Amino acid sequence: MPDVRLWAGAVDRLLNKGLNVEALIHRGFVTYAESKFRNEPLWVLMAEMRTRFPDIKIIADPSHMAGNSFYVAGLAAQAREMEADGLMIEVHSDPPTALSDANQQITPAEFTFLIDSLCGKETKSLFDASLEALRREIDEADERLIRILAQRLDIVKRMGVVKRDAGMTIMQGGRWKSLVEDRLKRAESLGLNDEFIRELLQVIHDESLRIQMEIINRENESGS
Repeated sequence: MPDVRLWAGAVDRLLNKGLNVEALIHRGFVTYAESKFRNEPLWVLMAEMRTRFPDIKIIADPSHMAGNSFYVAGLAAQAREMEADGLMIEVHSDPPTALSDANQQITPAEFTFLIDSLCGKETKSLFDASLEALRREIDEADERLIRILAQRLDIVKRMGVVKRDAGMTIMQGGRWKSLVEDRLKRAESLGLNDEFIRELLQVIHDESLRIQMEIINRENESGS
């Protein structure tokens, strides 16, 4: 309940027992009044607690108060104006997939923009910050993709040696057909374009054949 006497009394009891109260967390309060927030901030109560306990830090939780990421920045700014000693802000790389409280979480780019704004720094627009964050994700994904391709082609080289030593032909038509069918099914389940995946597989397959042919030809040249 938003009653300063109750909260002050709770702190007094802890202090009277000799316990060290490091900080108070202001997460807002459920009231009977209609509100756009999940929990009303009631900054007056926070100010009163600071007056009564000047040596105890007070940390505000804009995310829990808001219940909606749209209001987090505004509440964080208000908490700063009320001289909160710290902020608790929920951040997730992909808020919609968060396992709890997804609606009140902001992205890392939004968090960076928010903190820079609170610190009075000159910042890029939220659009630019979000775009840069997404570009970094693409760069990281490309790096993983290149590493996976390198691993796959290394396997292809080893397969080429095995086929050469066993006297097998490089092209295994039945295997290639079943591989394409399987990969297209997997791609479809992930919402990927059929034609794009088919062309991508063909490019990888052509490079695999080239590598294995090179291994066979190298052996023939050394044996001639």
